[in-house]
Amino acid sequence: MKRKAVHATLLTILSIFLLTPAGLAKRDLEDEIQAFTVAERAFYDRFYDFARQRLERFLEYHPRSDKFGEAKLLLGRAYLELDRPYESLEQFLEMLREDEFETWRDQVLYWTGELHLRGKNFSTAVNTYKRLIDAYPESPMFPYA
Repeated sequence: MKRKAVHATLLTILSIFLLTPAGLAKRDLEDEIQAFTVAERAFYDRFYDFARQRLERFLEYHPRSDKFGEAKLLLGRAYLELDRPYESLEQFLEMLREDEFETWRDQVLYWTGELHLRGKNFSTAVNTYKRLIDAYPESPMFPYA
């Protein structure tokens, strides 16, 4: 009988914690991390369409996430791998325009160059790679440009 009372008390305390703002925030953060991780793993496992769906959903439901920029870059790359260059370019151009994506700008320039290279738009690809080289000589993307 005492065991049931202890379990009921623990369950009540746990329920109160999970329903408080701190508990909800923790659960939201866990959901956000899990949502990003699923999308990221799908992308790197080359399940590009599934990754695209998960990334679109992640961006919609977690617009203030620390992973927002990385998710947007992966979404652009997923579109590129799915041979949807216009959607890919749309993601990349938005990231180049907005200051909040400065951290990702070197990678965005690289992938924008790749997009133009795959589309056989060689002069634009070269110009994009040159922008990367000139602006980000310390970038890990530099050797690939």
